[in-house]
Amino acid sequence: MADLQRNRPDFIVDAATGKLDKMDDEPITRHSHIAAFVDRYCGWK
Repeated sequence: MADLQRNRPDFIVDAATGKLDKMDDEPITRHSHIAAFVDRYCGWK
């Protein structure tokens, strides 16, 4: 998380949403720290 905060990525891809590489059983909501970062990063909350 510290690396993501120091070096903000140009893109964030949620592979679970697109069911990429069988990741649909790993929704972002299972990873609260990453979900919160994405929410803040995208300005959704």
